[in-house]
Parts: sequence; structure tokens; C-alpha cells
Amino acid sequence: MPEDFGRYEVVLPGAAERILSMAEKQADHRRTLESTVIHQGSRDSLLGMITGFIIALSFLASGTYIVLKGFSGKA
Repeated sequence: MPEDFGRYEVVLPGAAERILSMAEKQADHRRTLESTVIHQGSRDSLLGMITGFIIALSFLASGTYIVLKGFSGKA
């Protein structure tokens, strides 16, 4: 592998440094994207739990209201 970089340098001086720089930038970019995806996934999960809790609470409140008002469910 080091020999390959040497050959790049012979053909185009500075090429090995450019290749390594490009790989480092790509790695940084990938880490940034992965971090963004993880944060968005956590946020979406939390919003889903909150929404589910609100729906469950509304059903519980509706059921309690119906029982307290004496609705029997018979037509």
C-alpha cells in the first residue's frame, strides 16, 4: 500500500496527500451524517411516545366521561 502512494507521487506530486485529505473529509462527512440520523431517530421516537401517551390519555378520559354520564352503550 505505501508503494502505491509512492507511485501516485511520481506521476503527480502531491497526489498522495490529496487522496488522504479526501478520505479524511469523507470520513468526517459520514460521521456527521450518522450523528444527524441518530439524533433524528431519537427525536422521532420521543415524539411517537408522546403522541401515543396523548392518544391513550384521551381514550381514558373519554371512557371515564362516558361511564360517569351513565351511558350504557345500548341503543
